[in-house]
Amino acid sequence: LLVGCVPAILLTLVSLIVAIFSLSSSTYEQLTGLRQAKQRQLDNYFSEQRNDLQVLSKTVESFQQAADEKLSAIMEAKKVTLLDYLNSVRSQLLDFAKRPKIIEAMWDLPQYFPSYVVENRWNEEDLRQRREKLQSYWEEEFGERYRQLNDGKDPEIEKYFSQLDDYTIALQYSYIANNPNPMGFKDELDKPDETAYSRLHEQLHPSIRSFLREFGYYDIFLVETEEGRVVYSTFKELNFGTSLIDGPFAESSLGRIFQQANSAELPGQFFIEDFAPYWPGFEAPAAFVAAPIFEMTRSGLTKLGVAIFQFPVDKFKSVMSDRSGLGQTGETYLVGSDLRFRSDSFLDPLNFSMEVSFREFLELDTAPVRSGLGGESGVGVSRNYLNEYVLSAWSPLVFEDLKWVMVSEMNVSEVLNPLDASGAEFYKDFSELNEYYDLFLIHPDGEIFYTAAREADYQTNILNPFDRFADSSLGRVVRQALLSPEDVVFADFQPYGPKGNIPAAFISRPIRYDASRENSANQGLSFGIQIVVALQLSDSTLNEVMLQRTGLGETGESYLVGPDFKLRTSTRDPNRNLITSFSGDVALNGADTKPVQLALEGQSETGLYQNYNGDWVLASFSPIEVHDQTWALVTEIQAS
Repeated sequence: LLVGCVPAILLTLVSLIVAIFSLSSSTYEQLTGLRQAKQRQLDNYFSEQRNDLQVLSKTVESFQQAADEKLSAIMEAKKVTLLDYLNSVRSQLLDFAKRPKIIEAMWDLPQYFPSYVVENRWNEEDLRQRREKLQSYWEEEFGERYRQLNDGKDPEIEKYFSQLDDYTIALQYSYIANNPNPMGFKDELDKPDETAYSRLHEQLHPSIRSFLREFGYYDIFLVETEEGRVVYSTFKELNFGTSLIDGPFAESSLGRIFQQANSAELPGQFFIEDFAPYWPGFEAPAAFVAAPIFEMTRSGLTKLGVAIFQFPVDKFKSVMSDRSGLGQTGETYLVGSDLRFRSDSFLDPLNFSMEVSFREFLELDTAPVRSGLGGESGVGVSRNYLNEYVLSAWSPLVFEDLKWVMVSEMNVSEVLNPLDASGAEFYKDFSELNEYYDLFLIHPDGEIFYTAAREADYQTNILNPFDRFADSSLGRVVRQALLSPEDVVFADFQPYGPKGNIPAAFISRPIRYDASRENSANQGLSFGIQIVVALQLSDSTLNEVMLQRTGLGETGESYLVGPDFKLRTSTRDPNRNLITSFSGDVALNGADTKPVQLALEGQSETGLYQNYNGDWVLASFSPIEVHDQTWALVTEIQAS
């Protein structure tokens, strides 16, 4: 009987073994299929990251290109306006210098000037009294105003006043000190007496004053050629009547331009003197244009003197202050070859104006200014005079001997991060929509000038070796991006200080300058890179993919492990996840198992192994390429 039962028992055992094998094979195939499905999801996810970074880079480029073109157009329009104005000044001055009435006056004024004292019948005592009264005007009215405008600085009146001769004393007394009109309105007086000089002044002055007011000049001077006497000025400041050859203001900018124009051998020549502090104008910056005055006589071409216009500062300021199309942070300004303002700033006019720039020797030594003064035009991201990052468009502005640079700028946060109709930030919406933890725009020198999350890394310099975050994974990925300008660069999860040392991972990509936009302001940047863009990955997004447990029953799970055997996603064990894995050790919080080791070596397989807790599991594993890193993907289910 027993012998008869053996075949039946063997048949049953074989059937059982076959059933178990079929069940195990079916489970292996199912587990392998689930792992492969996860791998496809992850491949798509990491591919989408690269695409997102590409889209982000193109978007930043397009925003900047649009802003580049806009800023350049605004700047060029202002440049044309100023050059047209300067050309009109040249035409007006050259025309003024050849007017018959001016030529006739330049024959007579130098003759009437020295006879003024004699015609008034002033003796030495009269001149002494007038000298005292004039000196009182210099010291009290002019001196007090000078101190008010120059923070109490001593005007050193005696240094200049002591150089006045009797002729100058007499004219300044009548037309300035004894002039009933207040300071700034001395031009209202046409004729103080009946001398030949004053009668000619009465004929000449109203028309020149009207011309000055019509075209907005600050002052107009007529200077005779032999002694360099200012024989006429419209506003009657303290330079009136002085010699620009050996008088108190011979070395001033007014003196310099007279000497240049007085050396001309032919009519029609034009000279210009750039802005510089001018003592008779209370040290306010003054600029001048000049042209010689000639007349053809029987003996040949005769030089009579020089006509000089003093520039109106307000004209340059008004052109530059027009902010049409410049948004909330945009401005356009002028800088001279001495690195000082030739207009006022919009962002901080109290501390960065033309007057302050000259008074306090404030220099604008920025990359765009240096490039423009070197003869280059360009567009790029740089620091402005407030040490803020701006998009700058700059170009030389050259007129005769003037060598300036014009700069149009907007803050990068406004240019590269436009707001929608509701005021929401484009990049913040981008990072949230695509499920990134943060989005960064970084200057090649390491300054983080934009982040969507505005955490502790905002406005730090990630490349500064003394910066607290320089050794972070973001710092490393930016440095690598600057050295690998053609590639997407990945920084694997590491504790990140600005995030409270929670592990963070980043992908980054540089944006290069077009070859046509290379200039000295950006040549020093790595590979001509203008901006580095970076995305901080969201660990929650990875967890969402891995925690989808369809088909894994009650004990199954999928997780990712890095080459350091630390987890990149959560597991069913609460002590083993991304955060604990980096804050703890691999044995207790990581996953240094045979499947992980084999996967990191490049193998894919499904089999019976021990998991991170030493339990036997059916595990399906494979390597997964995460940008330039290899992680292990493990899908497993309890063997029991």
